[in-house]
Amino acid sequence: MSGGKEYREYVVAALLHDVGKLIRRAKLCRGEAARRHTEESLSFIERIEGALRAARINVERVKEFVARHHEGDIAPYDRAAAYERIQGDNESGQGLAIAGRREEDIPLAIYVEDKVLYVPPCPLPDRLEEAERLTPRESLPTREEVCRCYEESYERLLDLAEKLKERKMSYPQLVETLVYVLRSVATFVPAAVYGVKVPDTSLYAHSIYAAALASTGGEFVLVGLDVGRIQEYMKRAGMTKGAMAILRGRSLMINLLQRVAARWLIKQINKRLNNSDVATWANVLLDTGGEVLLILPYVEGLEELLQELERRVVEETEGVLTLYAASVGPYSLKDLRTSGEPVGQPETEPPAASEKEKKGFKDLVGQLEKKIAERKMHYVDYAARADEAPNAKSQHAQYSFHSDVCKFCGRPAKTIREELLDAELCDMCSREFNAGKAARDLKMLAIAEGIAPSPDRDRPNNCHAAWFTFLDHVVYVIGGPQCSEGDAVQMVVGLGRGLSAYLVNNPSEFIHENDHMGYGFVFTNQHMPAKNDEVKSLEAVGRYAVFLKADANEMGKRKARASERPSLLATFATTVSMSYELYPALLALKHKDSIGDVFVVYTGGDDLTLAGDLSALKYIAKVAEYAERWGFRTAVGLKIDDPYLPIYYAWTEAERRLRVAKRDKGRSLAVLVTEPVEIALDAKTLGQLYDKTDPELLEEEEVGRLTRIVYLHLFKIYRAISLHRPGRGTGLPLQTQRELAKTFIELAYVLNRREDRARDSAIRIVKQLSDLDISPSNLPRLYAEMKGDAREEVAEKLRTALIGLYLLHLRKKAKEPTE
Repeated sequence: MSGGKEYREYVVAALLHDVGKLIRRAKLCRGEAARRHTEESLSFIERIEGALRAARINVERVKEFVARHHEGDIAPYDRAAAYERIQGDNESGQGLAIAGRREEDIPLAIYVEDKVLYVPPCPLPDRLEEAERLTPRESLPTREEVCRCYEESYERLLDLAEKLKERKMSYPQLVETLVYVLRSVATFVPAAVYGVKVPDTSLYAHSIYAAALASTGGEFVLVGLDVGRIQEYMKRAGMTKGAMAILRGRSLMINLLQRVAARWLIKQINKRLNNSDVATWANVLLDTGGEVLLILPYVEGLEELLQELERRVVEETEGVLTLYAASVGPYSLKDLRTSGEPVGQPETEPPAASEKEKKGFKDLVGQLEKKIAERKMHYVDYAARADEAPNAKSQHAQYSFHSDVCKFCGRPAKTIREELLDAELCDMCSREFNAGKAARDLKMLAIAEGIAPSPDRDRPNNCHAAWFTFLDHVVYVIGGPQCSEGDAVQMVVGLGRGLSAYLVNNPSEFIHENDHMGYGFVFTNQHMPAKNDEVKSLEAVGRYAVFLKADANEMGKRKARASERPSLLATFATTVSMSYELYPALLALKHKDSIGDVFVVYTGGDDLTLAGDLSALKYIAKVAEYAERWGFRTAVGLKIDDPYLPIYYAWTEAERRLRVAKRDKGRSLAVLVTEPVEIALDAKTLGQLYDKTDPELLEEEEVGRLTRIVYLHLFKIYRAISLHRPGRGTGLPLQTQRELAKTFIELAYVLNRREDRARDSAIRIVKQLSDLDISPSNLPRLYAEMKGDAREEVAEKLRTALIGLYLLHLRKKAKEPTE
C-alpha cells in the first residue's frame, strides 16, 4: 500500500496538489500577486485544514507531499496521470501550449471528431444562461472571457471551501466531497498549459486520476460495471394511469443502482485490505448512463466479488435488471504509457521490446470492454442461495412465487394497494411510484449503508420522500414543489453509516451545514408536470401524446477517442451529462410555462425517453440543438398518438423509429413516420416548425379543409418520389412521371376551384412552413425540378411541408374541446 498507513495523506495530496493552478491563474487575471501553483495549493489546504483534521488526516504530511509533488512521494502518480506532459510542467517550464497567450488566457481544448475546440474554464453551470454560454467553439475564446471564467471558478472554490472547512466528516465522506468540489470548479480548467502540445487535460480529471492511482500504491485493476436490461424494464408498463410517475421513479432507481453497486464494491475491496478505507469515491473515473469505470487496488478474490455483485443485483431486483461486471489487471504505472512514450520523464534507455507492445490506457479499456461484452454473451443466471427457504425463489432467482400479479409491471409478486392509482402494485413499482412523485421537483438523493430508518419520522410537510434498499444500502429520493434543499438535507441527518447527500443539478451550493455526511451533486433531467401537488397522468395532456426516444449517434467512436487517456474520458462523460441531463433540466425549469406537459421518463448518459403533449417536439429540438454544439448528433424516434396508447407499444414504435433515425449519423434527425414511407426532419427544423404552426392559421373552416386536401396531394407526390428514388443524374421511371403529373394536375385543379381567399391562405401557409411554392403557376416548375437533379432539394421541402401541415392540424384539433 502506498505509504503504508499514510494512504489517506497520499490520496488527499494527489487530489489537491494542482488546485493552486486555478487559484494562480485567477489572481493573475485580477492583476494580483500570484505565487507558484504549489504554494497556492498549500494555501488552499490551510484554508480547509479544519475539515482535514476532523477526518483524521495528517495535514503536515499532506502539505509535505504537495510541496514536493514533482519529485517526491506522489510524483509517480502525478506523472502517470499526465503522461502526455513534457518534463517541466510549471511556471518556468517549456513553452506555453498556445502561442501568443499567457497562462491565464488559455482555455481547455476538447476533441470533436477531428477538430480541436476550445471551452472557457468556467465552473459547471447551475442556470440555463450559464449552460448556453459554456459551449465549445473553434476559435479561441477572448482573453476577457477566459479570465472571467477563471475568476468565477475561483470565487466558487472559495465559497465551497468556506462551507467545507468547519464540517466534520469521515475520511471517505471528505474525499467524496473534495472530488465534487473539484468537479464543480475545475472540469473545464486545463491542468497543464506549459509543456503540452494541446491543453486538453482537465484539472479535475487529472486530480482524481492521480488520487485513484495513489490509493493503489501503483498496482491496480480496472473494473467495469454495466447495468443491463434497462430498456426492456422501462417498457414494462401495464397501465397508463400513474405510468409517468412510476417510470420516472424507475429511471432514478436504475441510475442509483449503479452508484450503489460501485459503493458496495469499494466497501468489499476495503474489507479485503484489512478493513481499511483505502478505496473511496476518488477511485470512480466514470459514473454515467448505466456504466461505471473504477481504478481499484488489486486484491485476491476480485472475480468472486464481481460474481457475488452480479448475483445479488439479479436477486434483489428479482431478475428485471442485470449487472455485468468485469475486471482486467493487475497493472503497474508503466502499463499506462503509450508505445515508447515516457510517463512524465524522458527515457534514459530505449524501451524494451515488451514495452514497445504496450498501448497505454486505451488498450486497457479496450480489454475491459471486451470482457464485459463476453459477460453479456455468456451471462450466468444465478441460482438462489442455498440458505433460502424452499421454493422462495425461482430456479434462477428471477421472481418470487405469488398468486398475485402487479398490475403495472405484470410480475407475480406480493402486492400493495395503491389508492391513488386504484391498483395493486408490487413493492418495487410502489416504491418507484413514490420516487416518481418526489421527482416532480426533485431536490436531493442520499445514500447510506445498512437498513436505515425511514425519514418520515421528522418529515416536513412540504417534502415528499421515497426510498429503495439494495446491496446493504438505503437510497433516499426527496423533493416536492415547496421542499427546500435545506429541508431535504435535514431529513436524512443521522440516517445510516457512510451517509452521502447529492443535491440535484446544483454544483454551486451543494455543501450544507450538517456534519457526518459527504456532499456532492448529480445531474438529472427531472421535469415532471404536477397538478394539485400530484404528478399528472399522461392522459391529462389532451387529445394527442408524443412518445419519444432519443440517443446520440456514434458515441462508440467518441468514447473510443476519449479513452486514449482517462482525463479525456472523464471530461467526455461530463459533457455528455451536461448535454442530455443538466441542460434539458435547466431548460425545463427556465421555460416550464411554455414547455407544457413534458414527462421525462428515463434519462441516463445520452439516452432520453420522454412523453408529453406536442410541446415535447420543441423541447427535444432545443436539447438536440444544444448537444450539437458539443459535437453530439442526436437521433430521435417519435410516435404521436392517443395518450391511452399502451406504453409498451408506444415505446416499441418510438424505438423502431429511433433505429431509422440513427442511419443518418451526420446530423440530428427526428423520424416521425416510417410507413408507407419514411419521413424525417432535422431536429432543429422540427423545433422551428412547432413555432410556426400557430393553430390560429386555421381559424377559417374552408382554409382547414383545403390544407387537408393539399396535404394528401403532397403526400402522394412525396410517396411517389420516395418509393422510386433513382440516383442523381438519372431520371424517374416513366410510370412515376405519369403518377406525378396526374397528382400535380389534380392539385392545380383543387387550388383553382377554391375561392381566392382560401386558396391564397393555403399557399401562404405552405410557403411559410417550408419555403415550398405550390401556387398553380409554379407547379410546372416544381414538376420539372422533381424530374431533374433538384429532386432531393424539393423532397426536403416536401418533408417539411408535410410535417408542418400535420402538426398544424394536430395543434388545431388539440385546442378543440373533447367530447
